[in-house]
Amino acid sequence: MDDKRAQTFQALSNFIEQQRAILARTETDIARLTSLKRDISAQHNLEGSTIIDYSQLKFSGQSLGEQCVESLLLPKDIDWSLFNSRDAGPIRDLATNIRSTHVRRNQPSKTQMSPLSDLQRLVKDARKAILDPVLSQLLPLSDNEDSSEEYVDPETLLKEREREKIRDLKKRRIKCGLTVPLRARPVNGVFIRRDLDDESADVDIADVSPAVVVKEESSAGEAMLVGEKPKRSSKRSRVGEHVEEPPARATKRSQKPCKPSEDTVMFEAPPTPTPAPSKPKPETYKQAWTVSEQHLLERLLEEIPDGERNRWQKISQAMNGRRTPRQVASRVQKYFEKLKRFGIDPTGKASVEK
Repeated sequence: MDDKRAQTFQALSNFIEQQRAILARTETDIARLTSLKRDISAQHNLEGSTIIDYSQLKFSGQSLGEQCVESLLLPKDIDWSLFNSRDAGPIRDLATNIRSTHVRRNQPSKTQMSPLSDLQRLVKDARKAILDPVLSQLLPLSDNEDSSEEYVDPETLLKEREREKIRDLKKRRIKCGLTVPLRARPVNGVFIRRDLDDESADVDIADVSPAVVVKEESSAGEAMLVGEKPKRSSKRSRVGEHVEEPPARATKRSQKPCKPSEDTVMFEAPPTPTPAPSKPKPETYKQAWTVSEQHLLERLLEEIPDGERNRWQKISQAMNGRRTPRQVASRVQKYFEKLKRFGIDPTGKASVEK
């Protein structure tokens, strides 16, 4: 084992020395080519024509093709089995570092690292003195360059906004969200509530003082107070008693607002119904089905066949309510459609394949 290792080490050392010699010879040949190019350029400038001696292209006793073939030859005495158990991590890290350095070197920098030149300083100072004061007075440009909107004067835009506010205030004065007009007309009739039972048979007409219909000039939104209508009585014993007539109605100036009595009924708007609270969503809403849930669903589809009543509810209860019946039905429908796309009849197979 030690002999193979020493032989491999010696072969690698010889290969490295050979590559170093080829590198030195290549550098010498490059210098020779540079001098030859310089001589040919000088000869062309003097004589007007160039004569190339191809014997000069042979360097170091070998042609360029022979040198390329020699550089690609690998040593034969290397035992590659010695490298099987070695970790290639350092070599991989070295290659990664070389690639990243090469990419970073070729990528241009977004910021200038060198100091500004005289021309750049001149342009920068001119921008600060000429362009920046003008740009600060202009409106910011729109991000959408394709928009063809006309320029609007800021003062005109401000006046238009003030007009819109005034129009909104006028609308709020005229229409405040009510269906009745601002000054309601006096009503000569009596409002009768149909939602109450008729109790006229239990009331004596002699015991009830005749109520007066109260009419007020009120603004929109105030409740209207209306007296109850005298009710009939089935008792005929007190029909002959004298009933005083109500006094004459006073004028509008001398009339004072009366307080609502016990017999006065106040009509109020019915309460607005409150919306019913929305049904809370399940915990598994928009959650992917796990593998265990899929297998349990396949087994339950076999135990609870198609055609059974409340099939999805039973499957949901068998899954301890983790999935709602709607989720179970949607899951089964999607997988049945997938089976049909693959040419499998879902009716002949009870389980759902994932």
